Amino acid sequence: MKKIFYTNFFLFILLISCSKANQENFEDLKKIETGMEVKKVLSIMRNDPINVKRAPWNDSLFIYYFSSPAAASDHYKIIFKEEDSTVIEINFGD
Repeated sequence: MKKIFYTNFFLFILLISCSKANQENFEDLKKIETGMEVKKVLSIMRNDPINVKRAPWNDSLFIYYFSSPAAASDHYKIIFKEEDSTVIEINFGD
């Protein structure tokens, strides 16, 4: 019985912490503007990106992925140009 309680408690805490990060990411993304440099963006974002990848459609772009709510169909994304490290697009997912 104790084991079930601790497991459920751990899952509850994990869920709360994830939703806080997701809300913070949403609030922080609203402060990001196109043309900002990557250093400025990362200083605004309170949570680290969960992934960084080269854009599959253009080798000169990088995508920073941030966690979004579980009900969303995609992660929050910020797309940067490699040549000058500036934001060209902010994507809030669906």
